[in-house]
Amino acid sequence: MAVPEIPKRIEILYKDALDNLVFLKEQQWAITKYALTAYGALFAAVKILHDAAYKGLLIFAVWLVFAFSAIMLGSFTHGMRRFRRRIRRIYRRFFEREERDRFGLPSPNIPLAGTDLWCY
Repeated sequence: MAVPEIPKRIEILYKDALDNLVFLKEQQWAITKYALTAYGALFAAVKILHDAAYKGLLIFAVWLVFAFSAIMLGSFTHGMRRFRRRIRRIYRRFFEREERDRFGLPSPNIPLAGTDLWCY
């Protein structure tokens, strides 16, 4: 079976998917760093403020940082999974098995579960 030549529109989709993966991975690290910075600031606030009146406020702030960062990271993970599926479909359609093996491209038969851990 002959593999078709990659049309220009597919090349654009492929580049878009790769660019978005890079962007989302960078943003994922930025969110993680901001969350850790916020936790550090809250820890410092606990050490400075010994008043029991602030305890509830600080606990709420910790949960707020956790919820916001978890939602954002989950959203980014979902986006990365979607773009990786797009790339895998392009690999499957436009690259023969020998080419995928030679270039180290992921096999289209690998299940998509757990692809969140891949780093591009």
